[in-house]
Amino acid sequence: AKPALPPTGLRLPPCAAPVPAWRSEIYFEFGGAQPREPESLDALVQRLRDHPETTVRITGHADSTGASAYNLDLSRKQAAAVASYFVEHGIAVQRIVADGHGESEIVTGQGRARDTALGRRVHVTSPAIDPSDADCRRASP
Repeated sequence: AKPALPPTGLRLPPCAAPVPAWRSEIYFEFGGAQPREPESLDALVQRLRDHPETTVRITGHADSTGASAYNLDLSRKQAAAVASYFVEHGIAVQRIVADGHGESEIVTGQGRARDTALGRRVHVTSPAIDPSDADCRRASP
């Protein structure tokens, strides 16, 4: 299936060279909506600046501590915090899709304390860009 068009008619620059897909994880303290290491976002901002033809999807996740509704709201706030950081550092909001999934994708297998810490995360992903594809400028996160 072809990727969906980017949000709100964004016109991305032409694709001159292939850009590989990438994924990064940002972690948060318990109950917090700010990244544990905000400076880790700088490399992602730079990558987006280096490849203005790309888009990014930011997906927040929570651990299973507390009420499901609270965790869903928190994961959305965490994703929004990362999106805001990108926008504040010059990335067009139209290139960003952000949402939270709450505790629907819990990390397990490392022990309760470790699983809980790993669960408080945001995935930041960007699809591959293939300049041989006539629709490469339409890639969506």
